[in-house]
Amino acid sequence: MNDSLQAHQDILIIDDTPDNLSILSQMLKKRGYIVRTAISGKLALSSIHAAPPALILLDIMLPDIDGYAICRQLQEHEHTKNIPVIFLSGLHEPEHKIQAFESGGVDYITKPFRVEEVGARVETHLTIRRLHRQIQKKNALLHEQNVRFQILEEASFEGIIIHDGVRVLEVNQRFEEMFGYRRTEIVGKPPLNFIAPAFRENMIQRIESRDEASYQVEGMLRDGTAFPVEVQSRTMPYQGQEVLVATIRDLRKQRQLEQENHALRTGMQERYRFGEIIGKSRSMLHLYELIAQAAATEYGVIVYGESGTGKELVARTIHAMSSRRQQMFVPVNCGAITETLFEREFFGHRKGAFTGADHDKPGFFDASRRGTLFLDEVGELSSLMQVKLLRALESGGFTPVGDTEVKHTDARLIAATNRNPQELLQNGLFREDFFYRIHVIAITISPLRERREDIPLLIEHILKEESPGRPTPKLSGSIIEHLTNYDWPGNVRQLQNTLQHYLTTGELLVQGQRLQDISPPGFDREVPEVFSLSDALSQVERQIITQVLSQHRGNRTATASHLGITRRALYNKLEKYSIN
Repeated sequence: MNDSLQAHQDILIIDDTPDNLSILSQMLKKRGYIVRTAISGKLALSSIHAAPPALILLDIMLPDIDGYAICRQLQEHEHTKNIPVIFLSGLHEPEHKIQAFESGGVDYITKPFRVEEVGARVETHLTIRRLHRQIQKKNALLHEQNVRFQILEEASFEGIIIHDGVRVLEVNQRFEEMFGYRRTEIVGKPPLNFIAPAFRENMIQRIESRDEASYQVEGMLRDGTAFPVEVQSRTMPYQGQEVLVATIRDLRKQRQLEQENHALRTGMQERYRFGEIIGKSRSMLHLYELIAQAAATEYGVIVYGESGTGKELVARTIHAMSSRRQQMFVPVNCGAITETLFEREFFGHRKGAFTGADHDKPGFFDASRRGTLFLDEVGELSSLMQVKLLRALESGGFTPVGDTEVKHTDARLIAATNRNPQELLQNGLFREDFFYRIHVIAITISPLRERREDIPLLIEHILKEESPGRPTPKLSGSIIEHLTNYDWPGNVRQLQNTLQHYLTTGELLVQGQRLQDISPPGFDREVPEVFSLSDALSQVERQIITQVLSQHRGNRTATASHLGITRRALYNKLEKYSIN
């Protein structure tokens, strides 16, 4: 190797024997190389990652990390895997040499070594590396020349043809399939040969003017049959010249799709739903996959999501798809359970267990036996309640209040919360043992503002569900656009309440802004003659609760405080008026 090629060739010697380092360093420096040394594996790796050398001479037996491990680590990183590694070792057995090459080494020199041999092999492997890089550069240039056509070939248009106006230079496989010719029968022929005669004059004008607008003509199949196509051309550089690259779309398929459009639109709603869950966004499709996975197992599930996103609906869907679908789904609002009532509600009680217990009452575990127990707002459970619940889950048994006999349960547990689980853990509101018991499969529901493409589908679904037996109300495109652009802090629940208010009053209100002031089909603005005061008050009360709940983004504690009632009273009214 001449001096110009040796210049700036950085070689790293890794050996814990000072004599070897000295001999090899002197020899390589005399040959014009820049030499670095390292006496341990850790020092060597640090030096390599800081400034990768051109070549490495590597001893196997080092004080901390053996040479095989060092070589394997270098193979794992893009910026070091191509560095030539020559092993220097006193180990002569074939298995050591095999292991060296399997680790990524390019050569193996046994000790004691001859200095001249080491120098020759270093020079050889550096030359090989230099030639390899030259080949890579040439291949990159060749690749660059064809990359435009490769990109176009993978484009959404079906056929691609490259021509200079006089002859065809290249076509893709789809063009061959579309027109019924082999590539060898197309390349070199006039491009007009593949256009129906009635359209050739038009094609000539567009080729001469370099028109890049799309247009429709008729192509000519091998058997002479004409068929409709859409053509769009663009002038581009290709192999050193300016050519026309045209994309050809077969319109026969498009027209067939248009004929099927009605059937597809009819089935669209079913394609964009999963059980009773509506949505077509990427996050919803991922949610569907997680639900299916959860339904196929018996592990604990926890559903995360803001208020109003539909956590209970997700839990019900998991239950409906699971092997427990024939058994009970028992929802429990943990926010309404106090410590004094916990054991009665979950474990049940026997007659006479306390004052007023005039009969046996089964608890949630009894009701959900072999079914699914859904713990909504699980973050509201106190630490003591979590301990009692965890004990029952881990032992598979519980004792009703006032009883001595242990009962067994095999309910599948699904929990849900709108609170950040890590914050609950950090603040001591969630016990770690309880958290990890229920946090086997975690499912997160995206808020409505992060999946706006689902809002029009939800609007259509809600209006249809809320209008049984009468035509589904229709909203204008501008109204739907406004609803889609709104952030919906209360998520699907707020959207549903807004639409229910519209169906009840004829007014569509978002943040106090009236979007619509027309009556939905079947709505009568006049107060009916037969309308009791009780019904009127109930309607007003339901409307007020709905609005305040929406203002507080589904937070029931804040809603109860705002209305000046207890949380239990609020839950009773939510159940009375079927407010989700």
